[in-house]
Amino acid sequence: MDEQEISFGGVAEPMVAAEPRISDLPKSTRGFRSGPVAAVVATVAIVAATAIPSRASFKTPPTSPAPVASSYGVDRVPLLEGLGALRLGGSLGGFTLLGSDCSWDDRSDGTSTFRVRLASDEDPDTFLFGDLFLRGRSSSRSMEAVSRELFTGIVPKVEGAGPRLGPAPALPGVDVYTSLAGTLMGAGELEGASIAIRNVPGTSVRRGPWSGGAIRHTAPLEDTVFARIVWMRESKSPRRSIEPQGGGSLSLYLEPGTTPE
Repeated sequence: MDEQEISFGGVAEPMVAAEPRISDLPKSTRGFRSGPVAAVVATVAIVAATAIPSRASFKTPPTSPAPVASSYGVDRVPLLEGLGALRLGGSLGGFTLLGSDCSWDDRSDGTSTFRVRLASDEDPDTFLFGDLFLRGRSSSRSMEAVSRELFTGIVPKVEGAGPRLGPAPALPGVDVYTSLAGTLMGAGELEGASIAIRNVPGTSVRRGPWSGGAIRHTAPLEDTVFARIVWMRESKSPRRSIEPQGGGSLSLYLEPGTTPE
């Protein structure tokens, strides 16, 4: 943001012969009623009052996380692999979520943390990593949730049509998070880059059961997560070009893990 220069015109004050100069007064009796010191104080007050706020950021304010209540492994939803477990699109479209290096923690205060590692399909030593924080979990039928759009995975019954995310209704047993936000840092050719991620404004992150046809899986898909996301480049990489912003999707199956004692 460009800085604005603020100038103030001087105003001549009438001379009063009987008034002694401030330099003639003892230090204990000097005040800030007039003169250069008062002008500096007034200038600081005016600049503070007219400061222009910076542009909005995706960054989440740092907080101390609550204790972990349960942990999950991360996998792709069968029949929806074309969506990608986490797809950012654009210049970051060639990245694959490494489930073995990812985890999902539910915390005692109702929040969740999704630990992410996205590796480049061209170079596994080039990757993005970080934590996404999900807050505001409640029933999909709550007053706040019904005013937001939800998404789920859809497998069209049309030959040649690929899977996609589509609108989803509020259902019993389906929860939502009203906020998803976090920053992924770069490594390898993305060293120095950072990408801020959040859910699309006006939407919630859906969490609950999913059914999408003849599913061949060893466990029922009772815990899936779907969301539309947007991302914004916060810092560049000197070796790899990254678009300033883009959109994507989240499509996960949470495998049952362990509950801390």
